[in-house]
Amino acid sequence: MKRLLQAIPVLLGVSLITYLLIFTVAANPARLALGVRADQATVESMQRELGLLDPPWMQYGRFVWKALHGDLGRSFSTGEAVAPAIWQRFPATCKLGLLALALSLLLGIPLGLVSAIFQNRWIDHLLRVLALLGISMPSFFLGILLAWWLGYVLNLTPLSGYLPGWEGWPYYTLPCLALSLGPTAVFSRLTRSSVLDVLHADYILAARARGLASWHVMLKHVLKNALIPVITTMGSSLAALLAGTFFVEYIFNWPGIGLLAVDAISNYDIPMLQGTVLFAALLFVFANILVDVAYTWADPRIRLRT
Repeated sequence: MKRLLQAIPVLLGVSLITYLLIFTVAANPARLALGVRADQATVESMQRELGLLDPPWMQYGRFVWKALHGDLGRSFSTGEAVAPAIWQRFPATCKLGLLALALSLLLGIPLGLVSAIFQNRWIDHLLRVLALLGISMPSFFLGILLAWWLGYVLNLTPLSGYLPGWEGWPYYTLPCLALSLGPTAVFSRLTRSSVLDVLHADYILAARARGLASWHVMLKHVLKNALIPVITTMGSSLAALLAGTFFVEYIFNWPGIGLLAVDAISNYDIPMLQGTVLFAALLFVFANILVDVAYTWADPRIRLRT
């Protein structure tokens, strides 16, 4: 409950900063919606209807009051309610994000473990170089490369699009690979570093002195205690993926929250942009709370403190 209460000023701060950044842009949503040929009287009438002629503090207060009641407003460009639009797009982003996170965990943790076991050997150097490349390469640039190579040159996967159900799984390939490379590299580096730290602990030496098999010591004693930094990063990575990776969804025309936010930016759709940013912040807050709970599973010595 204390963590949930601490999330309130965080969400208010995010909404305020988003509001200030949006209104520093010299653009008129009513003019953009009506077009350049609309007369000034029509533009002012639409501004009055949308509440854009009110003082800024009043507009922000109205947004916060409605948000507390679950109403994020209506889109300036389409007229649809913002909250239902976000929930409608969230399943597509959720499935893609969870699949990308699962793939990055399945690849990153074993690669980091192998790199730690063969420390300072050629395979360790190779994996570290690949991890550095994965961390440094932006996901949208990797997405373009994958689309060109796997989709266009080799013609193995669809270039873009989305289909619900099992028949749509081929469309997950390119965006999932583009999203999972960065987290895979991060999990690999963290696992390697944590495993090397744990390997020199006294209880590991005691376990080996009792004659336990190397694989038993590595899996039961080393890996479990080395997962705490990985769990921390997993929470933020999951929140980022679920919040919607803007450019990847835009590149592959994935109908998720990221594409919704990019369209809102292009159309200067203030309510939709504020709603997507606030929803992303909410996901980050709850992901961090879940990470704190997961600590107690990874290491029973850790307890949530007031």
